[in-house]
Amino acid sequence: MRYLAPEVRLYGLAGFTEVELDSNRESGFSYGGGAEMDVAPNLSVGADYMRYLDKSDYTFDAASVGLRYRF
Repeated sequence: MRYLAPEVRLYGLAGFTEVELDSNRESGFSYGGGAEMDVAPNLSVGADYMRYLDKSDYTFDAASVGLRYRF
């Protein structure tokens, strides 16, 4: 995780994905990145993007936005 400022963090994501489509099964390396920013002492907002599968016929991507509350 990389800190741009005390309240802003960047991070990378990596892993392995396996997907079953109809009768075919595909798998491969997955990767992405995101950022999170504190908006209050215990509350942050973040967003990330993930490429789960990248094949010649199709790609499988996802993006998310969320809130995190720390107790």
